Amino acid sequence: MILNHNYFQYKDKYFKPTKDIALGSPISSTLAEIYHQFFEERTIRHWMENGEINYRRYGDDIIIIFDKKKLTKNLSPIT
Repeated sequence: MILNHNYFQYKDKYFKPTKDIALGSPISSTLAEIYHQFFEERTIRHWMENGEINYRRYGDDIIIIFDKKKLTKNLSPIT
């Protein structure tokens, strides 16, 4: 319901987004954090535990440092 009540103003006109979440909406940072944690748990955590990457995140700023040879040695080519 909260996603249906987001409006914004631009040059004396009001707009209601038809999809997605408005940037700066009170709920947008919460949903972004939920997604980041889900992504980290499903993907990033495995690489970190195996020492394949060095990953740091602060809010929505992310840095990943990796050795291409080390990260790709366990991947099979797509045929």
